[in-house]
Amino acid sequence: MKLLITIVNRNVINKVVALLNDKKVNFSVDFLGKGSASTEILDTLGIFQSEKSVVFSLVNDDSIDTIFESYKDDLDLLSKGTGVSFAINLDSISKSSLDAILNKKEEL
Repeated sequence: MKLLITIVNRNVINKVVALLNDKKVNFSVDFLGKGSASTEILDTLGIFQSEKSVVFSLVNDDSIDTIFESYKDDLDLLSKGTGVSFAINLDSISKSSLDAILNKKEEL
């Protein structure tokens, strides 16, 4: 399992969430973000606005490449200034923690 972190302009958050839902992502939550990075860091990352949406998603290992391809093809997230996405391996998450997250999703 991986933690997928996606940072995009606020005007495309609905498209990102819809894409993740189409890909049967286990769990996603999004937050409004406002950065405080220097102009140099923003330029390096290709980010032009400081107000973003940040999405945290739990994704099965076998789905991550498909999601990244869809980000590139359907949302054009590889173009400079459109967003950033990366995945972190979750090597150890307890079953009880995962069950709590998935059960909480059902309550929402």
